[in-house]
Amino acid sequence: MLNKNISVRQAHIDDHERIVDYFLSADKDFLVGMGVVDMAKLPQRQGLDILRSNVELSIE
Repeated sequence: MLNKNISVRQAHIDDHERIVDYFLSADKDFLVGMGVVDMAKLPQRQGLDILRSNVELSIE
């Protein structure tokens, strides 16, 4: 039987790498299905890492 329990929590800064990998390694058709229309607007990893640095500074 399928376990239907779902657990939800706030995202932590340590989740950053997995979230970035999720989007940057996703198939184009999958992203389009999620509503990403222009692939050129997806930031590169470096831009996302800079965002993480800014978030870390605002937390401190």
